[in-house]
Amino acid sequence: VSNETLRIAARVAALLHDDQRRAQAGGFRALRLEERQEWELGGRKLRVRMDRLDQLRDGRLLVIDYKSGTAESFRPLDERPRQPQLLAYALLAGDAVAGVAAVYLNADENRWRGAAAEDALLPLPARGRAPTAPWPELLTHWRRVLERLLQDFTAGAANVDPLPGACASCTLAALCRVDADRLQEPAPDAEAVTGADGADHAT
Repeated sequence: VSNETLRIAARVAALLHDDQRRAQAGGFRALRLEERQEWELGGRKLRVRMDRLDQLRDGRLLVIDYKSGTAESFRPLDERPRQPQLLAYALLAGDAVAGVAAVYLNADENRWRGAAAEDALLPLPARGRAPTAPWPELLTHWRRVLERLLQDFTAGAANVDPLPGACASCTLAALCRVDADRLQEPAPDAEAVTGADGADHAT
């Protein structure tokens, strides 16, 4: 058995363990897997494919997006989100949505990043510092942010304004229009979101 096979098996086992913990906290079932759908947001049609949509016993929904590589921070109140697809998935899931998360799988561990209405719904880390808001307010904020981003995109807005840390690994700085003083701006540290009960969740 190769080392790569062993690593993949370990990651899958860790995901199953996370699901087991979630099942113990409150039952759920996988409602949809990688189903392509067409939705409307801000008056514009979007074609999306959510990796996984879970339904809780009470009928509420959780959206899970699987990714590889290094985990990105999730800052729920940012005006320019690093993971806008998560915000879109949460809104497109409808009024029953109760949480959304990206699960990053790398060689050593799985990391969850996201937000939920309640602590036990997703296995998010326990502490962090990012400012947040109750779940209904987050959804309202996300809708406003995404509608603005969609408007900018359809209007052809292309300002040179990268997020902090976006240039850190770029090898084309000599060809870039970004101000040289901004190239070394660090990305924000991994931060947290808070559930509706006020507890912090590191992201």
